[in-house]
Amino acid sequence: MLPKNASREAPSIHLLQSILQRANVTMEVVGLASCILDCLSGQFVRRWRQEYCAVEGSVERCEILAVAALCIALKFLEDTVCFPQHMRNEHFQKDLDGASC
Repeated sequence: MLPKNASREAPSIHLLQSILQRANVTMEVVGLASCILDCLSGQFVRRWRQEYCAVEGSVERCEILAVAALCIALKFLEDTVCFPQHMRNEHFQKDLDGASC
C-alpha cells in the first residue's frame, strides 16, 4: 500500500492494521487510498521524506502517508455522494453561473 521508498524503515504492519481498524472505513475507501498512494511520484516521496525529517528532526514515519491517503479517499467518496445531487439542482447551477470570483 505504501511506496517502497517512503521510508528507510519498513512500515509497521501492526500500526497499519491498527489504523485501519480504528478508521473503520469501507474497502472502497481502502482501495481508493491504495490507488492514491500508488500514484505518488518518486519525486513527491523524496521531497516528503526531506521535509518531514527537517520539520520533525527524526526518522520519517511512512504510516502518516497511509492516514493522509485514507482521509483524502474518504472525503472524496463522501463528496461524490453529495455533490451530484447539487449539480442536478438548477437553482444551484444558476448560483454558480452568477458567482463572481
